[in-house]
Amino acid sequence: MGGSGNHPPEGTCTMRKIFMALLAYSIFFPKLQAEEDTLYIGTYTGGKSQGIYRMAFDAEKGTLEGLALAAKTNSPSFLALDGESRRLYCVNEISNYQKKSAGSLGSFSVGKDFSLTAIGETSSMGAGPCHLSLHPNKHFLFAANYGGGSVCSIPIEASGRLGNAASFVQHKGTGPNKGRQEAPHAHSAVVSPDGNYLAVADLGLDKVLLYKVDQEKGTLAANQPPFLELSPGAGPRHMAFHPSGKFLFVVNEMDSTVTCFNWNPKQADFTKGQSVSTLPKGFKGNTSTAEIIAHPNGQAIYASNRGHNSIAVISFDALKGSMALIGNAGDKVNTPRNFTLHPDGKWLLVGNQGSDSISVFRVMGNDALGGLAFNGLVENVPSPVCLRFWPRTNR
Repeated sequence: MGGSGNHPPEGTCTMRKIFMALLAYSIFFPKLQAEEDTLYIGTYTGGKSQGIYRMAFDAEKGTLEGLALAAKTNSPSFLALDGESRRLYCVNEISNYQKKSAGSLGSFSVGKDFSLTAIGETSSMGAGPCHLSLHPNKHFLFAANYGGGSVCSIPIEASGRLGNAASFVQHKGTGPNKGRQEAPHAHSAVVSPDGNYLAVADLGLDKVLLYKVDQEKGTLAANQPPFLELSPGAGPRHMAFHPSGKFLFVVNEMDSTVTCFNWNPKQADFTKGQSVSTLPKGFKGNTSTAEIIAHPNGQAIYASNRGHNSIAVISFDALKGSMALIGNAGDKVNTPRNFTLHPDGKWLLVGNQGSDSISVFRVMGNDALGGLAFNGLVENVPSPVCLRFWPRTNR
């Protein structure tokens, strides 16, 4: 009995194999591409670090690999990204720029391979710049100078070069803690979602100062009311707007709390709401908070504790404007100065300044948050103090 009639010709088999290979490639290769994200890492130099680093993140497995130096620069401790123009901006947290009592801000172009090429730098107009934000129109940067106790707005030229300050505001006053609040210490500058206002948290004054932003010129003018007041000795550090734009969350470094303000953008008015601790009951050790992020689902707030070495998970009810601490995740966390959420909201990465590492957590539940589950530790990342994912829409 001949068997040749039961098998297709050899050429047909070959074509079928090629077709199946191409089909598999078309299905799986784009997925692999889509699941790999670039993470930029800001650091403090002076130890092992040389500047800004980058790594590749696998969003399917929750793993990081391929640590590479992206740019040599001095203590780039905070970063801001512009995916549309393919630029990265950083503070240089120094106090002697051009032999003056000031730090500097730097701009870089981002290549297709995510390499960085320096464009230019400019003075931050004050010592120790520690935070910066990019205006929604991408034409201005706002920087907070911790050492100088001031804030400035910097125009961005079409080429990406940074111009001279459009506005500079020197804060004045002190707080009740003579050791930490002997002078103003502007710690962050966050733009409102509509781009019309700038909120500046000043740890030294126990205030969040409010400024109106001229979106054409980038200039700043005092708002009415001019500031939000926190509890004496609270030490406001960083802030995050709720995804709805109707709430502002302030993490207070010195008393380890998060305070919620209701925000009415039409009247530029905030109403102080609830404050909750970021620490479990009974904790008595030395600790301080650092970063705060609102989850895109609007139901959770995260805040980092240094000393207690954990990420506080706080539930939020937008209808009631109420918060509740539901737990702390502390696996392999060591001095978590900064952390970030992956764009899909399913991963949280923590920069461990105290152990030169990055902890990766899986967000358990995206609709109703259930907390964080430790996924892994990436070691030998020098002094990671700012983590930023490159926007997925701008690859």
